[in-house]
Amino acid sequence: MVGGKGNGSGETVNSELYVTMLEGFVEPQLRRLGIDPTAVHFQQDGATTHTARNSMAVVREMFGTVISRFGDIAWPAWSPDLTVPDFSPVGVPERPCVPEAYHDYSRTQTSHC
Repeated sequence: MVGGKGNGSGETVNSELYVTMLEGFVEPQLRRLGIDPTAVHFQQDGATTHTARNSMAVVREMFGTVISRFGDIAWPAWSPDLTVPDFSPVGVPERPCVPEAYHDYSRTQTSHC
């Protein structure tokens, strides 16, 4: 498993590894699913790994529209608003995921929707 600091993998994702993941996993998976990557709107935050020149060159070549810092549609670095768009093909939950009111903070760490 590859990941950032603190996940136990021991490997930090730099721009070279990010490009390798895009080319070696993301693009082949999209093609396997019958999705043309050049028709995809690709969204990423503005982390340095994602916006390094080599990363952006690959992302721009691979995807149709890039939503990112320095992309076709600007997105701020470290944006807390990197969420699945409201028009997600995944759909809408069958029931609202609203936790009950808590009177004891300790219950919030074990409660799930």
